[in-house]
Amino acid sequence: MRRVFVVLGLMCLAVSANAQSRVPGKPIAKPLPDWCAQGECITPTVEYIEPTLFHQAGVLFRVEGETWSFSMHNPKKKTRLRAAGASYVFCSKEMPAVVSPSEGKYLVDFLTLDDAGRYGHANAISIAQYFAVCHGRIFDSFNSGGAEFAQSLGYRAQDRVDQPIIDRPQDVLKFLPKSGQ
Repeated sequence: MRRVFVVLGLMCLAVSANAQSRVPGKPIAKPLPDWCAQGECITPTVEYIEPTLFHQAGVLFRVEGETWSFSMHNPKKKTRLRAAGASYVFCSKEMPAVVSPSEGKYLVDFLTLDDAGRYGHANAISIAQYFAVCHGRIFDSFNSGGAEFAQSLGYRAQDRVDQPIIDRPQDVLKFLPKSGQ
């Protein structure tokens, strides 16, 4: 657990440095893998991250990003999608989660990172965003290497599959086990 905080502390220093030296319009990392369904694809990017909450169970990051769409028939013609607002990533081995804007509130997507059987289309972008924000790791595809990487870091499967709605991103902490609050 102590190693997580050291890594997160170093990431926060790197985030501060990136925030000051970041060139507008340039992502802080290469784009996340393309996600395609029925001939249409999207390419998400992570443009900017900022820690907003520090807790013994993890760090909550505010994430600004872009999403580009394209047709598999014309992959060079990309269109920027309108952003719904900033998302948040809770970097935590105890309760990894992505918190996304949803109709004026926030949807919590709890992640099972160490079980490749739980990687699917519904959570692929959330998992890719989590690894990029929390570990600076971007995989070539959504389903290759993530579970093994998570296992090597000590993640253990979460049993949560619900996606609760919360009023504020910080409210993700109320889902921690009682011992972690």
